[in-house]
Amino acid sequence: MNPFRRTTISRFRVTYRGKPVTVTDGKNTMSEFSDARILDGASRPALLVSEAGVYLLHDGQGEAKVEILAPAGDDPVGWQWLDAAGGQPGPETGPKLRDATGEPLTERGGRLLLVNRKRVLDLDSLRHYPIMVNTTQHVEALGGYNAGNDAARILSPGRSQFVVIGSRRGNDAPEEYALVVAEFMTGRVHGLPLDGKALRLQSRADATPAWIGRYFEWTREPSGVERLKARGGVTPCHGWEVRTFWSHGRLPSGPHAARDVRRPPDLPALAVQRARCGGTGD
Repeated sequence: MNPFRRTTISRFRVTYRGKPVTVTDGKNTMSEFSDARILDGASRPALLVSEAGVYLLHDGQGEAKVEILAPAGDDPVGWQWLDAAGGQPGPETGPKLRDATGEPLTERGGRLLLVNRKRVLDLDSLRHYPIMVNTTQHVEALGGYNAGNDAARILSPGRSQFVVIGSRRGNDAPEEYALVVAEFMTGRVHGLPLDGKALRLQSRADATPAWIGRYFEWTREPSGVERLKARGGVTPCHGWEVRTFWSHGRLPSGPHAARDVRRPPDLPALAVQRARCGGTGD
């Protein structure tokens, strides 16, 4: 690899009716950005631009409106559609240093965009709602469960709340987990502690959307507010999956015994079960 090789990196400027658009964030005023995306499907022309923070630019009654979605700081810049494929959260993404020549520069995937895990932008109205799940007040109210390092896992059917995984660890105690439910339009946050032993939850990665759907369900209170609650009468899954090993007259042993090996078609196979499960089956 040539350390002196030159790489083209795109920078972006925005104009509105021929005039440059600038963003003021704290003491800094910016006229160039590391990324710019056209928000496809927004209720009026709008752009998502980013540098050390994330900003919304849109047409507001004949003038360019600038709104700060995530101020510049130490947190990495990123966003996640809460209602992507199947109406559920998609993967987190964000700006990349790259040569963007010829790219369409369009951001699409849903109607609700979670920015920096701290604010939800509604494309239908271009309103945005701060939602902080890891403030000192919330962590204390949740019994010490901190969910600041987790992306959204599921979205409620009424699109009013999303769920992340919180964790805590005591002295010489195993890590404990909770479902942290964020109602972004009101800013309310509450937690549902998980009995990891009873539910056979070994790590944060085990709490997939399918796993959450197996043990929990959304309901509505008489007021219409959605609530996530534990399902009744669900038998914990056995946590097994099928892995195929092959042998020629004997079972594999030694350091290679735990590897998945491609089995020649003429050799017998032994099905060994072990790993996690998901969904609603056993």
